[in-house]
Formats: sequence, C-alpha cells, structure tokens
Amino acid sequence: MGGFVERQFPRVACGAGVGGSGRFGRFYATARDVSLGGMCVETDYPLSVGEQAQLELRLPGPNDRPLSVSGRVEWIEQDAGLCCRVGLQFDHLALPALTAIKEFVAAGLPADYPPGAAAWPLLFSPFDLGPLRLKHRIVMAPMFWGYAHRDGSVSEPLLDTYREIAQGGASMIVVANAIVAPDGSMSARALRIDDDRFIPGLARLAATLKEAGSVPCLQLNHAGRYAQVPSPATPSPVPLRIVGSDLSFLERDPCGLGAGTRLSLIRSFCRGLANCRREMSAEEIEAAADSYAQAALRAKQAGYEAVELHGATGYLLAQFLSPRTNTRSDGYGGSLEGRMRFPLEVVARVKELVGPGFPVGYRFLAEEWLPGGFDLPQAKVFAKRLDELGVAYLSVVGATYESILLPEVFKRLRRPGCLVPLADQIKRVVSVPVITAGRINSPQLAEKILEEDRADLIGLARGLFVDPQWPRKALEGRSKNIRQCRGCQQCFISVLRNEPAVCPRWDAQRRVRVRASVRGDRTCADVLIAIDGSDNSLSAVEYARRFLPGPSGCGQSITLFHVSRADGAGDGSVDLVVREMVDQARDMLANSGVPPANIQLKVVPEELGIAGDIIRELEDGPYGLAIIGRRGLSARQRLLFGSVSSAVLRSVKDCAVCVVD
Repeated sequence: MGGFVERQFPRVACGAGVGGSGRFGRFYATARDVSLGGMCVETDYPLSVGEQAQLELRLPGPNDRPLSVSGRVEWIEQDAGLCCRVGLQFDHLALPALTAIKEFVAAGLPADYPPGAAAWPLLFSPFDLGPLRLKHRIVMAPMFWGYAHRDGSVSEPLLDTYREIAQGGASMIVVANAIVAPDGSMSARALRIDDDRFIPGLARLAATLKEAGSVPCLQLNHAGRYAQVPSPATPSPVPLRIVGSDLSFLERDPCGLGAGTRLSLIRSFCRGLANCRREMSAEEIEAAADSYAQAALRAKQAGYEAVELHGATGYLLAQFLSPRTNTRSDGYGGSLEGRMRFPLEVVARVKELVGPGFPVGYRFLAEEWLPGGFDLPQAKVFAKRLDELGVAYLSVVGATYESILLPEVFKRLRRPGCLVPLADQIKRVVSVPVITAGRINSPQLAEKILEEDRADLIGLARGLFVDPQWPRKALEGRSKNIRQCRGCQQCFISVLRNEPAVCPRWDAQRRVRVRASVRGDRTCADVLIAIDGSDNSLSAVEYARRFLPGPSGCGQSITLFHVSRADGAGDGSVDLVVREMVDQARDMLANSGVPPANIQLKVVPEELGIAGDIIRELEDGPYGLAIIGRRGLSARQRLLFGSVSSAVLRSVKDCAVCVVD
C-alpha cells in the first residue's frame, strides 16, 4: 500500500471445471487459477502455443452457470504423467463473464491487497503502450495552465504542479502545449521547444516526473490562427465564425462565463480576424511540418518517453482538417484527402526523425460540433489513416474554441463522461489504444468505461488539477475522499483572462500563492487593492480579506491604491467618500489578521487615466498581486469603451490580476 507497483491482473486459486473446443474436438480441463487476463488450466488435451480455444468456465459458488470465454494459448508446461499446464490469455471478455470473474477474484484476494485494485481491477491493471509499460490505466491528459515563464521556459510553479500530480500516482503525464515554432504560441506563458535552449528546463521536468514514478510525454503544438503574433499562420483566410457575437446573446450569458470574460474573448478573436488574411505558402507548410519533427527530437533528447501531436481544439493541425477553416484549392485543401495531407505528413515526418520504438501519440479531434465542420464520419476516416501510420494512441476529444461557447455544446461538455461516446466510435475503427476523457470524476465510472471496452486508457486533466491524489486515493480505497471537479469552468475562465489557472476547490492560500508566484515569481510579493470610491472597491477588499494568507511573517504589504481626479491629490488627500471607504477597508483587513502596519494608502493624481496609472504603479512597484473591483458597466458599454479592469488584465504581465465582479 505504500506506493504504486507494477502488477498484472490479480490471480486467485480456482479449481473450476472447464469445457472447451480445439483443433481436435471437445476437451475438458481444470482451472488452477483465474484472473481477468486469463487462466492456467490443467489438461491432457494436445493444445499448442498460439492456438485459439473456445471455453466454458464454471466458477465455484452459488451462481455457477457456464461462462463463455475465448483465449489464446501463451505457454505450455509438461506436468507429471500425460497432463500439462497451459497458460491461456483471454480475448475480449463479454460483460457477464467479466463481471463474474471480477467478483470471484475480488472475493479470493488477500486482506492486504490494495482495495482499489480489487474493486477496479481493469483501471489498476498495467497497460503496454508500445514499448512503454504503464503501471495502470489512469493517465494525465494535457491541460494548459499558463504557468511557464514568459520566455517559454519551465518555471518552478509548473514544475511543482506536475511533480505533485506525478506523486499522486498518474501512470503517464502528458505535459501540455509545448510550442514548436516562434510564430505558433497562443499564450505568452506557454512552454516552448522551438530552440535547443529550452531542452535543459524540459529535461529537468521530465526527470522530475520519472523520479515520481510517471512516464513523461510532451505535447507538441502550433496554434495556427490562434497564435499571438502579428500575422498568424493559417491554412486559408476564412473568417472565424465567432459564436455568440451579438450583444444581446452576450448579456444573457448562458454559459456562465461572465459578460466581461466573454466580451474580452470576443474582442481578442475579432482583433485576430484582421490578421488572419494570408494563406500559408507551400514553403511555410513544409517549414511547419519540419518544426514539429525537430521539436519531437528535442523532446526525445530531453528525456521524454513519448510525444503527443496536438491535433484538436482548433489549433493548426485541426485547422487544416476542418472544411470551415481550410478552403485551399491546392493539394492541401478541398477534399478530405487533401485536408488530411498536412497532419499526416507531420506524423510521418515526426516518426521518421525520432526513429522506431519512440511512441508518437495524437490528440484527436473527433467532432467540431459546428455546421459544416469536421465531423465524426470524417474523423473515422482520418483515424484509420493515423492507425496505418502507426501512431501510438489516439486521445479523443470534441469541440473547438469556436464551438465550446455554444450553449448546447457547453452543456454537453459538463456531463460525466461527456467525450466517451466519441472515443467509443473511434475505438471501433482502429487497432491502436484509445484514450478517453471528459469529466470522468470517479473510479466507478472509469472502470465501467473499461468494462464496456469503450476506451483503453482513462485521461484525467481537471480531475488531477483539482486533486492530484486522485489515483492514490482510488487505489487505497479512499475514493469518497477524492475532490471532484464540479465543472465550474473557473480554470478555463482564468486562462481566457490571461491569468494563471487556479481551482476554487483549492484552499485560499494556495490560490493566491500560485497566482503570485507565476506572475511575480514571489510568494510574499506585495498586494495592491484598487480603491475608487464605489462598492466594487469593498468587494475587492472582501476578496482580499477572505483569500489572502493573513499574517505569515513574510512582511507582505497591502497597498490601498487610489487614483484621484481632485486637485491636490499628490499630497495624499482624498474626498470624504473615499476616506470613509479606506477606513472601512483597513478595519476589514485588520479584523482578518493583517497587521495594521502592513496596510498603507497611496493616492496619486490622475495622469494617464485610471487604468494607465494603475498599470504604471504595478509595473514600477514590488507587487505580485492586484485586486480590482469591476465597475457596474453594461455589456454594451464594456464592449464599446472597455473597462479599467480589462485594460489592466491586458497590459500587466508580471503581476497576477484578480478581477472581482
């Protein structure tokens, strides 16, 4: 129970009668032991290694009806006399046989056997992914947090978070969104692997995961039209069809993201539209394919044991596949065959450069859920082609950035196991392993998916972000103690706001510490609270009162910052309303344990506008966190004129910014 160890399916002694049919007719045998993977039988029938046998197994117990199973002879040992012992490996077990064998094995296990492995034997069985042996079926699916340094290198918060997840027992961790080309980054805080200078930091991360017992896999990505560059790489200059762009829809906000977040997202996409007007040339396509291959080679040199190509979410590989975003008239567009050409060339180029025996997985978009988009029938054709190329696995997902805000898609993605039906459909047409994901919050659901053969591996992303100990708790029989993802989307909203992802289910100190350490690289950096005389200012103070660590002894200072339009503001004077609010703020913070000496007021005259003066203060001061109350503007006003909080969010780079609605 002290850790995760490689185990085969647990075997228990049996003594059951077995009837079967082989090359020479019917035979009878005795099962000496049995597991979900196969059994050992004793027989005098002349079986041979590699032979297929149809069997009827009668397990001891009250329900001893015969179970139909089939298996392949893996080994034969001659016993005394005419009998021999034969090792049979089961083919796919039908659900009745699977359930009966599982119950029989669980009842016969020793008392000290890990209870989770007994309850969910498929989930905690080892799995061979090409040359890799995974200790069980729980892998971490890629999830972007915005924790990297601004130059794309590995930061301490990123390293610490992945280390914690690895120590929690994930068998393989797919490190998210390493950018393969300088023009391919969708965020200033995404990892980069487009140059050899990033190898040492990535190697340190890979070594950390290995040391904690996880297989390190690196996801490679090019954002295409979503890249934050002046002229993004695009298959063809097709306008993005932004969902919910009319203002009345935004004001209703059916997805629960908050009007400010949606407006900021729409403005960002619309600004990008003006830049996505140039079709990639054949030379640029060739260079992009080469960038994936070179990045994969760097990942291998850095110690990663696999790579995953990001072909989902609407990034470059998916943009070439979709008829909505690829309207080219050359060999890289038009028919499905043409649209598949670039991603297939990327896979082939990567596999050629990293060499045989190095697994190359694929993050697979099975459905855009958009009219005229890439859909499941096309995805099945593409999956077969990837299978033929020899990808190591397909990690199946649905939706893109254009469809995820549709109310019906947003609602679908909040259901438990929401992506399993897509994985199931793809698994039926390929021979390679399939990873499924999508709000698989319990080991019971994960085991059921495996029992029904709808996927081979269970991908957890937000589940492990919320509770890195998910696999360990499940193995040790503490599944009721797993903190489950509630689907609140706050981590997603944080990334949209260009903030580090945090989870509301974490304790308050951790949330503040992560935001401050990612943005300011200081866990005890000073805090600025904007005071403007409105009730929103007190909301910001209340946020600070509830979520700041309190008296930690690290000398953390809280500055109540006010930009004044009154004459004489430079001498620190404020009007009566603001003075009363400052006094109330001091009392609220002091009552929460913040030493009065650590609370100061700073008043500056307005020079650059309120937003500009706040931004200048944050850039010049020692702040790691800014808390701003969002003023009560309508959605239309914010879209037309922006807001102070939005301007600060866009402009401040080295300080965490929390906007309180």
